[in-house]
Amino acid sequence: MRKVLFSIILILVTSSITRAGSFTYGVEWGGSFSAIRYHDYNYLIESGYRMNDSSLSFGGKVNGVFWANVGYLIANRFQISLYSGYEGVDRNVRVVPIVLRGAFFNKGYHSDGLFAFAGGGVGITDVERRSVILGRIGAGYRIVLSKATCLDFMISANMSIRNPDLLDPDSHMPIADYRISVNNLCLGKLGLSMALSF
Repeated sequence: MRKVLFSIILILVTSSITRAGSFTYGVEWGGSFSAIRYHDYNYLIESGYRMNDSSLSFGGKVNGVFWANVGYLIANRFQISLYSGYEGVDRNVRVVPIVLRGAFFNKGYHSDGLFAFAGGGVGITDVERRSVILGRIGAGYRIVLSKATCLDFMISANMSIRNPDLLDPDSHMPIADYRISVNNLCLGKLGLSMALSF
């Protein structure tokens, strides 16, 4: 956790020092609600039987998110940003995301008004052996607070794709990769967040 906070502070300080008109930075916080959950598992257990398990369910867990970003204005209305921070993606699974996001501001970056965004990347976790694929698309409304500060309110559709560790039902030990044919867990989430952009 200390490394994550240090990285966020370093990003913010570096970007503010090197800011030259077209560079931006900010922080974002909020939460997401897991609306759709789908998993598809196919694996061979130690006793020699092949297990096939898939299901679709609705509802789930609320997770929090805190991100910092460094961006660049390609034009007055277009921005590309690199995000990182700390995000919950599932029950007891939290990641450090590394996400690239593009945004379009209807009236310009430093103006009140609507904007749209989309992005994707990976999340790194120490809970599981594999990284998590992350994606997000949404819209928001920007309020200019001062010449250099904006407040954003956002709603988004988020998704994550994981390959979680599977346990053998007999030994309760993790199943080796070579015994797993399919191992996909997909979550579709509704996100609400706020951000301060500079």
